[in-house]
Amino acid sequence: MTILYEGYKYYKLSIIYQLRNIHSMGRVYKHHRRFLVRYVTTILLLISIITAGSWMLWRLPQLRVSSEKSFTPKERIELENTTRTSLSQAFGTLSQTVGGIVLIIGLYFTWRNLIATEDRQITERFTKAIEQFGSDKAEVCIGGIYALERIANDSERDHWVIMEVLTCFIKNRYSLENNRGNQKIIPREIQAALTVIKRRDIAKDPKQKVLDLSFTYLKGADLRGESFKTIIIGKESFTMSNLRGINFTGANLEDSDFTGANLIDTCFVKANLNSCEFVRANLSKADFTEASTVGCIFTDANLCKTKGLKS
Repeated sequence: MTILYEGYKYYKLSIIYQLRNIHSMGRVYKHHRRFLVRYVTTILLLISIITAGSWMLWRLPQLRVSSEKSFTPKERIELENTTRTSLSQAFGTLSQTVGGIVLIIGLYFTWRNLIATEDRQITERFTKAIEQFGSDKAEVCIGGIYALERIANDSERDHWVIMEVLTCFIKNRYSLENNRGNQKIIPREIQAALTVIKRRDIAKDPKQKVLDLSFTYLKGADLRGESFKTIIIGKESFTMSNLRGINFTGANLEDSDFTGANLIDTCFVKANLNSCEFVRANLSKADFTEASTVGCIFTDANLCKTKGLKS
């Protein structure tokens, strides 16, 4: 039932995403339609100007010559040719200018069409990825997760939405409340989602927004070498997790369980570690400078070369 519910939930998320993009594409279509009308009108106007110019190029020299009664036939022909040459040069310059304008307008219209096509392709990719994402088969689900990662890399607009979807996926499947007493490590699909989150392009994250992974069961998770400053991670179960080299600077980790975790070279500077359990954890070279460790349990922990840990 849980799988069916999650499948329905992610299907509904896909529909919401499609509606959002359809609305966005609808605005683009209306803009394109208005632009197309203006573009066609401009082309027709230019054709009219070219037609009128061609008529003027032929007729004006004749009108000018006919007004000169004192000219000989030879002088009339020379004047007509000279006038036509001057008009041809002016008309040629005008034609080049108009042609350049038409080319620029055409390029702009092509560019707008490419944007609309790209939006449509991303929507289709997102829909397919969400279908895989909600599968009860681990390999299919993982494929959907990495498909979402590619979309997040390709589309900055969708980057944060996808990170929030992955965060929600992890919390819903492996919350602390639903895994009390669980001794198993997290499955492959949860690790895949965590991997995508930890290697995301942080520069694309919106300002003053964070991902909330608090109250999550993460036993055996591999989160090596990444900064989690923009993730809320209080009250976690990191039992037996590989957290080597992670930067937890300023993080709120109160009541978290690090039993048996690999915390070599981990940075806890200014972190809130009150009531955390580090039983049998490897804290070699960990940095606790200015960290709050009230009520922490370090039974059988490896504290070799730790920094800033108050006795």
